[in-house]
Amino acid sequence: MGVFDIHSVPLSTIESQLKAIAADFQISAFKIGMLGTAEVIECVANALRQYNFGKLVLDPVMIAKGGAPLLQQNAINALKTHLLPLADVITLNLPEAEALTGVKIIDDMTAYQAAKKLQDLGVKTVVIKGGHLADSQSAHCRDWVFTPMPSI
Repeated sequence: MGVFDIHSVPLSTIESQLKAIAADFQISAFKIGMLGTAEVIECVANALRQYNFGKLVLDPVMIAKGGAPLLQQNAINALKTHLLPLADVITLNLPEAEALTGVKIIDDMTAYQAAKKLQDLGVKTVVIKGGHLADSQSAHCRDWVFTPMPSI
């Protein structure tokens, strides 16, 4: 199943929802999916800095299964600037990881290079889902998980 429609929620509604969640619940972890616009990304990032929502899992949903972009470039830039530094975990498919890093992922080394770029932007743990890399000859796909190196 792919993306059939996108509905942009008014910014004031998103702000109100985040404020209500912060007031009513003690959150230990927060998962974010598709946000749609640079303005929404900045709004959510501001709320994450203002309120304690705990650990952040970010699944940016930037590119549809068929390859169509779901975010404009200014939203991708906002994601990199405002949300990636706040993310404890980011989960990406190959096209999303490539779009955020500019690294063409073809193997373990290029997946590592992409993850390193994301960690340099502040993400702690990077999960790259390699289903798009699976060739037609294999029933297997490869996923990668890159965690921060412990300090010694």
